[in-house]
Amino acid sequence: MHPGRFLPLLTLAVLASPASFSQEPGCQLRNGTITTTECFEQIRNDRDVQLNETYQRILRALKERAVAEPRLAVTRRRLIEAQRAWIAFRDQDCNASSSLSTTDSDRLADQTACLMLHTRQRLLELQVVDRRLQPPQQQSTFQVASADESVAGQPLSVWLQRYWQWAHSFPADRSPSGDATGSLCGVRQTQPVFFLTGSDNASRIERTCTVPRDKPVLLPVINVLGQASGPQVDCNVYENAVRQANDSATDLSLIINAVPVDLSAARAETGCFELADARRGATGLAAGAGYWILLKPLQPGPYAIHFSGRYQSDGFSQNVSYRLIVE
Repeated sequence: MHPGRFLPLLTLAVLASPASFSQEPGCQLRNGTITTTECFEQIRNDRDVQLNETYQRILRALKERAVAEPRLAVTRRRLIEAQRAWIAFRDQDCNASSSLSTTDSDRLADQTACLMLHTRQRLLELQVVDRRLQPPQQQSTFQVASADESVAGQPLSVWLQRYWQWAHSFPADRSPSGDATGSLCGVRQTQPVFFLTGSDNASRIERTCTVPRDKPVLLPVINVLGQASGPQVDCNVYENAVRQANDSATDLSLIINAVPVDLSAARAETGCFELADARRGATGLAAGAGYWILLKPLQPGPYAIHFSGRYQSDGFSQNVSYRLIVE
């Protein structure tokens, strides 16, 4: 999509009689007759819902793809400006067209027909853009394991526990979570699952990492961990605490090779487990929660991965990009 040109606004001639559109799909019969103005209002409302859904889908796609293609942020801003201009033009045009009518009922009918036609035309324009933003099927060179799928004979919760045990086995100054380049991503990766880590802060992180082709890859879109810093208490206290924090997750996004990944089933918890935290020099029960995606072993080649999210409860967020080289 070229950022310098977007969606021309079209002037429509809508001075035809509303009755000439009575066969527009969506008209409903009442007692064998068509109430023209009400019929057009129903059609316009239906088209308006479709238009808004398409428009919002385009905005989301542009926002997600702008992570890898910054020029699309400009396109997104121009689309918003164009949509606002279209709304103003539509209203002015329909007010002008209906002002030629001599009765209130004709004026209402003409204005409704005008709004219906403008909405239908704009929907067609946005649908073209929407189709252009849909990623080609061949870009989906990855597979997501289902949440109940066993990996190396273990459920997902076990791999989440082992992720935390791996991530917290490092002192703070050598932690992969604090790594800004990816130089530490392969350290101690001895499990059947390869762990990609998030970030310790909200700054944009870009890492390059080499991953073996025969291992599933675990991605932490966003996560939270609870562990006692003093006397031990019942583990369900930690579980409830991290579950409540995870309830506040928002702005979740995962994009792989420009393909947005559905996160609706990505929520997962570790349950209680034993954790030796080298950062704090503490050992004891812990519990974690978050949004996780487990990728099946990837085919050799490069992969561009970006994930981000935020917890409203404490403001924690992460914004991480990986350039994966699968060998």
